[in-house]
Amino acid sequence: MDDIEGIRKNLGLDKLLILCHSWGAIPVTQYALDYPERVKGIIFCNPVALSQQFDEFTRETQSKLITSRDSTNRSIIIGSPQFKAGKADAYKNLMLLSFQHSFASMENYSKLKLELQDRFKQASGVLYVGLGKDLTSFNYYNSIPRFKFPVLILHGRADVLPLQASQKMLELIPNSRLAIFRNSGHFIFIEEPKRFYSEVTSFTKMQHEN
Repeated sequence: MDDIEGIRKNLGLDKLLILCHSWGAIPVTQYALDYPERVKGIIFCNPVALSQQFDEFTRETQSKLITSRDSTNRSIIIGSPQFKAGKADAYKNLMLLSFQHSFASMENYSKLKLELQDRFKQASGVLYVGLGKDLTSFNYYNSIPRFKFPVLILHGRADVLPLQASQKMLELIPNSRLAIFRNSGHFIFIEEPKRFYSEVTSFTKMQHEN
């Protein structure tokens, strides 16, 4: 949270208009609760659930999509010398495999580009050690009704993350709107870029005018 606040100060901005994707919903929600006077608005793009309420549903959805070939390929990557040595390319291949079923259309899967730094394993290890305790138990649903700023929620209908989680955010956040992308999964900015751009620019323009 202090990192986000540090960026705001460094940019010399009075308030931030924040766009976050997937897991980014958690730190951004916490930032908005810690610094509500510094938030102009938030765009949640395919946000993870803000509690562990939907974890089992998500796991069941994912398990139905995973094939025996996926499991074999995962074992090959994890057992490779490159993965054991912490090579970024091996971790990249594992992540690409895990995102294979995150698209409404497999034709769009090839458009997913990932760049991992050489020290990805060490950096992610430090990150999760630091956040591990916070991620074992969290629930923001009781807190988000306090949001006074506008919120836009973007959700891909084919996402393994349940639509119910985004709908719950919509119900609890006073000044919020939910846009459902029916031809997208977890990466709506890849599968429906024109509509994504339109939704984001329209929301940001409205906040700048207010």
